[in-house]
Amino acid sequence: MKKIISLLLLGIALVFMAAWGGQVDYYEEYDYDYGADEVTEGYTSEPEDAVLDFEPSIPLDAAAGLFAQVQAIWDEDDGELFGLRLDAPLMIADPLTRHAVTNRPPVAATAGFQRQGNVYVGILPDNVFISHTAQVFAGRTWGMVSWQPDFYEILADGYRDALILMLHEAFHAIQNPQVVRGGWLPNIDQSLDFMNHSADARIAVLMEIKALATALRTQGGERMAAIHDALSIREHRRNAHPQAARNENAQEINEGLASFTEFLVFEDIDEFLARYEAMILERMETTGLNTIFPYFTGAMYALLLRDTGTEWWQNLTFATDLGGLLKEALGIETTPFDQLDLELWGYWEIAPGQRAWVEEFIIMQQAAEVFVRGDRMTITGDNFIEDTIHVESFWVAGGPLGRFLVFYGQFVSASPNWRLYTNNGFISPEFYPNAGLSVKCYDNLYISEDGLTVTAPTWTLEVTNPYYEAQLNLWGNITIRERQ
Repeated sequence: MKKIISLLLLGIALVFMAAWGGQVDYYEEYDYDYGADEVTEGYTSEPEDAVLDFEPSIPLDAAAGLFAQVQAIWDEDDGELFGLRLDAPLMIADPLTRHAVTNRPPVAATAGFQRQGNVYVGILPDNVFISHTAQVFAGRTWGMVSWQPDFYEILADGYRDALILMLHEAFHAIQNPQVVRGGWLPNIDQSLDFMNHSADARIAVLMEIKALATALRTQGGERMAAIHDALSIREHRRNAHPQAARNENAQEINEGLASFTEFLVFEDIDEFLARYEAMILERMETTGLNTIFPYFTGAMYALLLRDTGTEWWQNLTFATDLGGLLKEALGIETTPFDQLDLELWGYWEIAPGQRAWVEEFIIMQQAAEVFVRGDRMTITGDNFIEDTIHVESFWVAGGPLGRFLVFYGQFVSASPNWRLYTNNGFISPEFYPNAGLSVKCYDNLYISEDGLTVTAPTWTLEVTNPYYEAQLNLWGNITIRERQ
């Protein structure tokens, strides 16, 4: 079936190859409402296509093709991967125009969505948050993907990354209470920040990942030995950092299981592991390691649990320890950390870089704390763009002055409206709900006459949407606003 899907992709992808370019940010902030109930009755769309009074900014053929491929994957799996059928309402939404395309009609007729072939088209109200997320709207919980002009180069490249993204968000739409049946996702903001100050914790996480990857690539005694070492390393790390278990478990259940469902797109385990190993490698010496590793460890434990033949997915909560389930299923007794052969899992390859990074990060954090608490503070305003910053190297600082992200190292962060580059420095933006980007400035700041470029000694901000411009106020604060 996967080979047939691959052939179908080529024809559909040609629709986009001349029109779209760029890369998509894969991991985004989630704005879940797990407590919302699905409404199962309501109106049914008209059998004939309606005449739209606007031109959708999202190509309907593209959306229909993506929805069809996701449905084909679900149909082929038929509940085998997870013990339940993975099927959810899907939505692609444009954050600029607020146009949206869905695979099913909204339950509430007042939503105003109209049928166009195999999809339904409408305009989302301003109070609906648009992102890569699970979102409640008009009587359904949707797996939502945020449309971006660069999103569909992915389709021209073969649809796989687009399918991965949509499968991930679709799982979040059904995750609670269909999969996670007890309790709600705890507040995990800043919960893994201790890893920024503990090289030993970072080293242990990376060794655990190496051992799990080896287990998934092997069988028999070699697999059991690798699982044994992974669980022993995990137990040691959690004993040294007791605060880790609660929050890691929650993230492995929340994001790791969503990543586990992505496996349906891949041909084999090596292809799946290669994707996430590359992500880990990119984030090894950033604070992004804290946020990415549960996506991977949760998925790997789920893949190993799948091979035990147990119904491990029964009675999951956000407190469930997937590693503990695997330990119980296989009857493994762990070994003290100091009795393990750590070189098998790259200790001497990993340790020097992690220790150097933590030392440098602590110095940078101290400077950042002084900067955040300086005289020129961020203020709120109107007409901010509705984008959210997502980068892989930051420190979250909370306190009486507000919540800030302090960026560290070299990176590029991009949205449909702006790109932000740093050069081994830091800035501190503050989030406002659905408000977008605001940046506290350094001295020696320059804003171009057209308002499209802001430069400072350690970063450059490029506004890529001509409907917006960068502005500087008397408090030394840069914002991106609608042009006046």
